[in-house]
Amino acid sequence: MKSSVLVLALLCAGRPLARAGEADELLLKIDGAVASTRDKVWQVNMRVIATDGDVREARLLMLQGGSDKRILRFLAPGNMRNTALMATTSRELYVFIGGENRVRRLGSSALTQTFLGSDFVFEDLGDISFHEHYTPKIVGRQGENTIVQLDPKDASGSWSKLVLYAEPHGLLLRIEYYDRSGAHVRTQTRTFERGKSQYETWVPRRILMVNERTKHATELSVEVADAEHGIPAEVFSLRGLQRGDDLRYAP
Repeated sequence: MKSSVLVLALLCAGRPLARAGEADELLLKIDGAVASTRDKVWQVNMRVIATDGDVREARLLMLQGGSDKRILRFLAPGNMRNTALMATTSRELYVFIGGENRVRRLGSSALTQTFLGSDFVFEDLGDISFHEHYTPKIVGRQGENTIVQLDPKDASGSWSKLVLYAEPHGLLLRIEYYDRSGAHVRTQTRTFERGKSQYETWVPRRILMVNERTKHATELSVEVADAEHGIPAEVFSLRGLQRGDDLRYAP
């Protein structure tokens, strides 16, 4: 009897955690859930929560063009109104300063800097496709959810690894960010609800980013989500950003 139990334990211990190719398939599914080819418009409320409990709020317009372009523009407060960020690729980001009426490209050294007092960094706006920059491996299961570790393809990247918690639809529930020293420095959590558009099954309703060192946090709440209308490519041009073409999609 004891020998049978030992054999069974050895067989179970040798069982692979994931079948060959499963991690890549899941990561492509995650990328598809985050960045479908549909154009999208969101109106978002942002709350920046300091460690002493002080809260600052802002209202944002966010546009996504296909799977690789995004614009984020501040609608409020007044001193930030019309400031905008645009990502045309995962590493090509531009900022428009309304008061100066000019657009400038962000250098690579600025991509990991937090923007406008929040806990998000500039490259968060551009990182739509994980598969382009990371190699995945499945490291665990948590009920129906799968835990995936992402190792950077470029050793000079911002993070030593990311750890994703994905549910069966490929929706990301949690992302852990580890710095170059291996320390867990940020955690992003997401909640979803069923979309009202025929083109979107699920819509992120709340995104929370927490700085694990300071416990400073930033919360994004999606108030309006629209995937019904196409957005012309020129909206995602430098001239379009400067003109504020995206503002005509504000709800």
